[in-house]
Amino acid sequence: MVFNFARARVSAFDKGELIVVEGYMDVIALHQAGFKNVVATLGTAFTERQMEVLWLLAPEPVICFDGDKAGEAAAARAVDRMLPHLREGHSFRFAFLPHGQDPDDLVRGSGPAAFAGCVSGARPLIDMLWTRETSAASLDTPERAPPSRRGSRPCSARSVMPG
Repeated sequence: MVFNFARARVSAFDKGELIVVEGYMDVIALHQAGFKNVVATLGTAFTERQMEVLWLLAPEPVICFDGDKAGEAAAARAVDRMLPHLREGHSFRFAFLPHGQDPDDLVRGSGPAAFAGCVSGARPLIDMLWTRETSAASLDTPERAPPSRRGSRPCSARSVMPG
């Protein structure tokens, strides 16, 4: 299920951008703040069907997670779920809010421009994957490389290459 799909459709097409948040209250707050191209997945676990629906509205939706440890963990899980389903011309970007804030907190406390800044700074999925894989270990010698660099994890380069 994708909350607010029908209402966000026209704005997402017009802007060429879709913003995805966790809950319906975030959608309502952002809509009131002027962001009409927002939907919610009603949770942090993405399904293949949700990905397909999101791609109907934009080729690279922006996934916006709360700025806390749970948001970071949700992003890591999302990357793993998304990798097998990527295809040419379709991916995701990730926006992170300031620590301890959700979209509603941010627009109420700092205004719509603050949220827009977070969205405009969204990172491509490949950046998220690279950061995760390279931050886990030192890369100064081959044996210290993360498992994916040694070919033992499923999220290797072949997972993100089309075809």
